[in-house]
Amino acid sequence: MRAGPVAGLNTVPLTGCVPWRGFTWRRGQFHRPGLELVLSTGRQHAFESHREDQFVVMADFAGEAEEMLSQPFLLEFEGEGGWREHIPDFLLISGRGRWLVDVRPAGRMDDDDLMKFAASSEVALALGWGYAVVTGWRTLTWRNVDLLYSRRRPMQDRLGLKPRLLQTARAAQALSQPLTFRALADTCEFPALARPVILHLLWHRQLSVDLAAPFGDGSVVRVAREAVR
Repeated sequence: MRAGPVAGLNTVPLTGCVPWRGFTWRRGQFHRPGLELVLSTGRQHAFESHREDQFVVMADFAGEAEEMLSQPFLLEFEGEGGWREHIPDFLLISGRGRWLVDVRPAGRMDDDDLMKFAASSEVALALGWGYAVVTGWRTLTWRNVDLLYSRRRPMQDRLGLKPRLLQTARAAQALSQPLTFRALADTCEFPALARPVILHLLWHRQLSVDLAAPFGDGSVVRVAREAVR
């Protein structure tokens, strides 16, 4: 445990730090803490609520976090009424920089919360970090990502479906021909085996789909920009 001015945070090796306070599990508690495996870090990360769990999944889907710290530090600041304390929910570290994040559902923030979030924002600004308060996700977007989540883990491809599906998608895209999820699966001898592979490719952003629209057989699937290069 270390104590010091905010300016020193950029010199502190944050990678591998444990949460500032411990997480508890007991019967009858209102919130739901847990651990979520993040593929980009290869480790489990703690969360204290369902909304925080959603954020961890979304951050993993983005795939850029080289490190994710739950409750990274305790911030003490002077505000209205005297000295206050706040523990931000997450700190994300990637090649693009650092983002400090608080998670709070929309409509459930009072003046005390806003004061703490404002202090966290000032800290991030002083350090050259980004800061965000995550209030929720579009319903369809979360449902779609949650569907892809079921196929995110590494999978064996003994039938060699991944390269075949990507090649088919590239060919259709080169001809400017819309290719639906069902049509892509049907190009394989056993479409039922192709469907989970397509979902896997979507999670890992080798294929792309409109996450803001209902996902189904008619969803248009494209090759992701990263996979085109």
